[in-house]
Amino acid sequence: MVDVDDMWDDEEDNRLIKQAAKIWDMREENGNLQAKCETIYDELLEARRQIEKLRAALQPFADVADNDICDSLTDDDIFRPITPEYSRAAVLCVGDLRAAAAALKEAGDDT
Repeated sequence: MVDVDDMWDDEEDNRLIKQAAKIWDMREENGNLQAKCETIYDELLEARRQIEKLRAALQPFADVADNDICDSLTDDDIFRPITPEYSRAAVLCVGDLRAAAAALKEAGDDT
């Protein structure tokens, strides 16, 4: 920081110069904060993109759960796909399974 204590005799001038020096220092700090904010914003956009991709990958499964699984089944029952002519939901396809696996893998889950 610039030493401005003895630059001027007038007390008001010294006060203004000190204030200007503080503002100058804050300018650099604010530049760093702006860069951090931009990084955080980019990370949030990426997280939002991943969330949307995961939602899209889960949608076919949610559709089947909402439309083709009766209330009498428990969470421990084994799901057996319904034939297309009796299904009220879109039929789960191999592509749905692969899309879900790819979305999880991209999100960082290697299971």
